[in-house]
Amino acid sequence: MKKTVLLFAGLSLFALSGCATTQYVDDRIAPLESRTSAIEKRLDALENRMNSLEITVDAQESSAQDAKVSADRAAARAEAAATRAEEALDKSKKALELQQKK
Repeated sequence: MKKTVLLFAGLSLFALSGCATTQYVDDRIAPLESRTSAIEKRLDALENRMNSLEITVDAQESSAQDAKVSADRAAARAEAAATRAEEALDKSKKALELQQKK
């Protein structure tokens, strides 16, 4: 009899304390699901924005490279023009010297 009472008391204690109800679990998980969903939406928005910014940066980088090529070409043309101007100055100085000698 003692063994039966102890066994029954032990089983009752185990049954009352060990298991959570489905509703209890659902109540505990619902706020976490809500927060997780909000974080996922925010993460998706940030990923979309980052992708958009990457496209913009790539386009700006391409434009900057094009501008550098144009600037390098302009610099080369300016150097060539400066060289021609110096040559013309030298010719005009020689011509002036010759004219003054006459």
